[in-house]
Amino acid sequence: MRLAFLFGLSLFAVGALVAERYGLPGTVTGVTDKGFDKIEGLIAGTERPPAAFAAAAEEPVEDSTQDEASTPAATAALSASTTTDAARNMPTADNSAMSLNGDGLEIIKTSRGLTLSATIDDGDWHIGYAHTATAIEGQTLTVPQAEDLLLTDLEPVQDGVRRMVTVPLNENEYAALVSFAESVGVENFGQTDVYRNLQNGKRDAAAEALSQHTLANVNGELVQMSSLVERRERERALFMTQP
Repeated sequence: MRLAFLFGLSLFAVGALVAERYGLPGTVTGVTDKGFDKIEGLIAGTERPPAAFAAAAEEPVEDSTQDEASTPAATAALSASTTTDAARNMPTADNSAMSLNGDGLEIIKTSRGLTLSATIDDGDWHIGYAHTATAIEGQTLTVPQAEDLLLTDLEPVQDGVRRMVTVPLNENEYAALVSFAESVGVENFGQTDVYRNLQNGKRDAAAEALSQHTLANVNGELVQMSSLVERRERERALFMTQP
């Protein structure tokens, strides 16, 4: 209906302009009469609008009100970027001055065990707190010497944790992470959910994830070890304790 009215009105306007420009009253009458006849025909349904008008009327109008963020692709992209954005917005810390405290060292000592005389196990000599690098047959140590060797063995572990963890740590968090990394291996530490949660600012989740790493490979099978359950609980408790 609106299209028919506009079309007829256009004919009327054209006729009026032509008549005024050239002084042709009859033209005005003819054009406007045709215009009103056309309007009546369009309204009654006996006339069809020109093809250009019909095509314009039938052309679908794009719905610009759709929320782009609600589309599946946008939702997936937003979800995938959440963790990355969180990590990027975390303050970068320099943990190079951190040092293993006595509580963390005690967890490692208990787990490794102490022997002051060299013993052989699976073809390898070890002494002190499971030190193997310089252990030889017939060797003996004092307790302070065994502790010194242990600290030497832990230097690469501490360096790895200092380098890999880029969020601020207190001394207990650092000590718990060094103990954990010593247990699973520094490279493996970087692949754990403990590390990922910590780097994304989820400290509580990182602490809880410590409790999940209690399996060991025994004769080709993963078996939950009571010694690891106890160790992880001590590491988690230390991690959560404010110094």
